Amino acid sequence: MSINAHEQSSSEQPGVIVLDSRAAQLERLDEEAPPITTNPRRLSGAPVIGIQRMPVTTLLDYLIDGYSVDEFIKLFPGTDRDKVIGALRKIREAFDEGALTDLLAEKVDY
Repeated sequence: MSINAHEQSSSEQPGVIVLDSRAAQLERLDEEAPPITTNPRRLSGAPVIGIQRMPVTTLLDYLIDGYSVDEFIKLFPGTDRDKVIGALRKIREAFDEGALTDLLAEKVDY
């Protein structure tokens, strides 16, 4: 058995051991993960895209600097385009719902 595999008993077939690699587990987790996640044990809890070690702030920095989403993805192979778009939509939703308005927008009297 490889180092990156773990044994799991199959409930469908008693006595049968199913090898489930860590890579397969991570792939499944990544597919099911929301577009923005945080984990205090990874990158000091910084919000990241999916479960990747790509901080959302890095994506925003590149977009601010004029890069397109596709250019960003080319620069960071393995970054999932759907997750990137999902993260940007999540940020947009937070503004639409007012979750970021009080935090970021300064009230002015026109």
